[in-house]
Amino acid sequence: MATVVTQKELNDKFEGLKTIFKNIKSNKGVDLYSHLQEVMKKLILHYPDNALEKLEEVSYLLKNADTHDMEKFLKVSDMRNYKDVCSAMEGYIATMKGIFGGKKAPAEGEEEEAPEEVPPVGFVPDLLADASIYQWAGIGFGQQELYRLQRSMKKLAGDSGAAKLRFFGKIRGTDNDYYVVEGEVEGGDEEGAEGEEKPADFEAKGSGVNKFTYFVSHQSFDKWTKLPDLLPKDVDAARSIKVLLTGDLERTIFTNPFFFGKEKHFLRAQIARISHSTTLCPKGLFRLQEDSTKEIEENAPEEGDIVMPTTSAMASADMWCHHSVGILKNNRTTHMEPEVPEGEEIEPEELMRRIEAKDPYEPRLKSICDDNNVCVSKNKKINPWVVRMCGDSTEYKSDSGKTVCNGVVVARSLQWPGAFNFYHNGQYSQVYVGNALKYEEVQFFPVNPPTVLADPKEYDIQPEPTPLEEPVAAKIEEPKEGEGEGGEE
Repeated sequence: MATVVTQKELNDKFEGLKTIFKNIKSNKGVDLYSHLQEVMKKLILHYPDNALEKLEEVSYLLKNADTHDMEKFLKVSDMRNYKDVCSAMEGYIATMKGIFGGKKAPAEGEEEEAPEEVPPVGFVPDLLADASIYQWAGIGFGQQELYRLQRSMKKLAGDSGAAKLRFFGKIRGTDNDYYVVEGEVEGGDEEGAEGEEKPADFEAKGSGVNKFTYFVSHQSFDKWTKLPDLLPKDVDAARSIKVLLTGDLERTIFTNPFFFGKEKHFLRAQIARISHSTTLCPKGLFRLQEDSTKEIEENAPEEGDIVMPTTSAMASADMWCHHSVGILKNNRTTHMEPEVPEGEEIEPEELMRRIEAKDPYEPRLKSICDDNNVCVSKNKKINPWVVRMCGDSTEYKSDSGKTVCNGVVVARSLQWPGAFNFYHNGQYSQVYVGNALKYEEVQFFPVNPPTVLADPKEYDIQPEPTPLEEPVAAKIEEPKEGEGEGGEE
């Protein structure tokens, strides 16, 4: 039969145990009961998560409080310097006011100022709406950061006069990252740095690799910096080197082969290579111009009216094709008019055909299934694009009769890691988040050059190691009679 213990008996046992602990005292007169109370108090206040690990340490410091200062060993106070936090917050608020353009409320008795005329601003995308689509590819910038980027891009559109801006993405650097914005800006200086004229093979602003203007910034509330126009020599050099970006646009790049430019030129070349290689569009949305295999008509489908494919149909790689023109081996998007060499009788058309045969154009609106495969293992090559349906792939009929799907199709590039294309309910977009380096089958591990040995302080004259004629060996004289190993007798 179980014994029932009453509350009074428990209290009596506790009082008896307390009396025993109070009678156990140290040499300094501190009893065990008071010491345990102080230990538990310190553990609960300062170490609630790791009380067991700190039990012996706290007990030792309390017993030796006269020789050890507990504040030097334990976190017994939670004092913070809020002056630095407040000063940093004041700077942040001042920066945000410049971006958001907040106005002070009129004081009592003052008339409210008339609103200023807002200049026209070009098209700026809704980044907050695109954020939910980016998440399906594992890309997230945060709502506050995207809202600051949205406002910053709107201000950039007004300052630069761009007719249209697009968020290109984010390029990682070793010290600082780059936010990149792509814009359509008319006009501009056609001269290079320090008034130098552009080379003959330079593609004019608004065409070829210079069709778009790019702006970069380290943070969403920093000032945007315009990248220089791209020269063919920069594309050629960028194709032969592999360098990590640091975040300093004026940094001189030291590499082999040598890059005659700054980091801003290399960054601009990599952005062009990524944009011309990874910008996709749905199949059948555009068509080639009549009597042309190089130019396409915007907003002109192959047949009939524009009909956007369903989201489930875009889950197939056959439904994606390249929209941008490819960059040729001559580091341009087009061939220049050839000059007939002196003394040769050849038509310019025939000379152009020879040039195009050596450096052919990529077919416009080429399917991504026709791209060259990439090697992912020793004996396996796959298509450089991975197309997946993410989310709910069920299709619904809306009240207007349109087919609606809550899923998102993501096309990820393996050739340029970090490049993504999205399709959701008739809307397609692109974004890049990476280090701006192309995938290579051979791993790149730079090897340090050998150590340069110091010259010796003294030189010893030595015979030539490879004489033309070998010296004649001297004949060994035979020992005379009576001489042996022991010398003279």
